[in-house]
Amino acid sequence: MRGYGVVVVDTPPALRSEALEAVLKAADYAVLP
Repeated sequence: MRGYGVVVVDTPPALRSEALEAVLKAADYAVLP
């Protein structure tokens, strides 16, 4: 994804989530609660 400074992704709270895994692989950094 290009052209965005920040992208916020809200996923269900599950550390084994496939959506969370995909986001973390594509992210430069992540903030997790």
